[in-house]
Amino acid sequence: MGGSYAVGKKSMALYDAGYAAAAKYINALEENIGGIHIYSEIGTTTDCEVVLGASTTQLFRNLSLALEFSPGSELILSKVDHESNISPWLDIAARQKLTIKWWLPKRRENPKLEASDLKELLSEKIVMVACTHASNILGTIHDIKAIAQAVHTVPGALLCVDAVAYAPHRQIDVKALGVDFYSFSWYKVSSLPLILEYILTK
Repeated sequence: MGGSYAVGKKSMALYDAGYAAAAKYINALEENIGGIHIYSEIGTTTDCEVVLGASTTQLFRNLSLALEFSPGSELILSKVDHESNISPWLDIAARQKLTIKWWLPKRRENPKLEASDLKELLSEKIVMVACTHASNILGTIHDIKAIAQAVHTVPGALLCVDAVAYAPHRQIDVKALGVDFYSFSWYKVSSLPLILEYILTK
């Protein structure tokens, strides 16, 4: 990709179309997409709204290796999350000497992550909150927009959302949700054939 010859140009066009389709699918900014654009302009910095990877598990692991927080900072993790959105943050906490706070739904019947409950855990030391948009076991859907608003009352705090169980069933609008990191696995999304058709017909 990136070559001046015909195959290189065609590959680049398909690659760009894939990112554009992904951006459109989740209502991200198409002009700020990841991949080749990060390193195609030497000496420049690009804010990426879309990054494609092998899986949500791998993307969260990569993210945890890229972030750096001050020792003593706090992370809030949900106890109803999938392991993919827990283990990377336990690892970063051990490596960077961070404190973990656990967020557990207060209701035993139809347990749900509530923004009002999260507020009790927030402090000026919070640097990240990790939770799921929909429970992969219970099917409970959480109000991510309200959760994002609560998280962002702490200056600089980030919200990382696992949407693997949500994305195949509902429309996604990352702008409206106000999240910092939002990941799901393409191979689990039933509309993947439509995305591929969009790419191949452009």
